[in-house]
Amino acid sequence: MSLVPCEDVVKTFLPALRVAIARELHSDYSMDQVSIAGHMGVTQAAVSKYLSGAMKGGVARLSNDDKIVASAKKIARSIAVERVSKPSLVTSVCQSCMDFRNADCVFNSVGPEGSPHQPRLAQ
Repeated sequence: MSLVPCEDVVKTFLPALRVAIARELHSDYSMDQVSIAGHMGVTQAAVSKYLSGAMKGGVARLSNDDKIVASAKKIARSIAVERVSKPSLVTSVCQSCMDFRNADCVFNSVGPEGSPHQPRLAQ
C-alpha cells in the first residue's frame, strides 16, 4: 500500500529533521538534552535517542542528508541565537519539508532495502 507524501513525512522526514536539529543544538550550541527537549516540544528521552544514534533505517540516512542538515542548522540557529517564536519555528519546519519534497527527494513507499516507509533519493 502506497502512503501519501504527508504520511512519509511523518514517518521519516520529521524524525530525521529532529535528529539533525538535536545534533546541531547539542554540538554547536552546547545545549543539554532537557533544554533541547523543551525547545523542540519532545521528551528528554526522545532527545537522548536522537543523540545516541539509536534511530535506524531511513531516518538515520536522511538525518545526514545535506539538505536536511542545512535546514537543521538554520532551525537550530533560529532556536539558539534568534530565539524565534514557536509559530515561526513551525513555519520553518513546514518550509523545510516543502523544499525537501520539491527538490530531488522522491518519497517512495518502498525504500532501498525493500522495507516500507523509507524515502528514496532520486537518481
